Amino acid sequence: MNVSGRMGGEHTLTVIGFMEQSSLSGAFMNQGLVESFTGLNGTNLFMIKLADGVDGQRQAVLMENQFWEQRLTTIPISAVAQEAVAQINGIFDLIKAFLAMGLIIGITGLGIVTIRSIHERRIEIGMMRAIGYTKRMIVSNFALESSFVAILGILIGTSLGIVTGYLLWDGGFSTMGIDFFVPWEPILFVGAASFVATLLTVLPAARGASKVSPAEVLRFE
Repeated sequence: MNVSGRMGGEHTLTVIGFMEQSSLSGAFMNQGLVESFTGLNGTNLFMIKLADGVDGQRQAVLMENQFWEQRLTTIPISAVAQEAVAQINGIFDLIKAFLAMGLIIGITGLGIVTIRSIHERRIEIGMMRAIGYTKRMIVSNFALESSFVAILGILIGTSLGIVTGYLLWDGGFSTMGIDFFVPWEPILFVGAASFVATLLTVLPAARGASKVSPAEVLRFE
């Protein structure tokens, strides 16, 4: 690789390897070579590998105290990585919170729409009771309708979420060596909880409607 220096001339450099990390970006080379074609006198960088089981944070403080006259500054890679992971997890937690709010609003809206529909179909319910439908059959009918809508919404939302996650992984995380996987356990838990919450918002209204007397409804008409 040919590099043009600020002091003039070109230098041929040999690339001996690439580092897959994002904490310390840039090119690593001999300080004398850098000074020869840039005229800059920068700081030295040393990468120290600690023994297994050694506390990196504690060793970093000890090294700074030992070499304070040389103005040594330590950067624990593990701490930087943990901080980066914590920031990423915080972003994902915020996204989860917004999705949870949307899910709660959606379940509440579905319950309100179903309750409104039950109230507007009181005449139909009275006619169903008049031709022999029992209270349990009325409740089961509305429960099946709400279950169909809830399951359809859960399947569509799950499919869109998986597709969106795959696109995000394929657009950036796949190049980092991270494997794509689908966390089925939380998905199934959230789906089941949403289904149960939908039924809980519908069943009270359906039970109330099933208690309507057929004669009272037809007399009202």
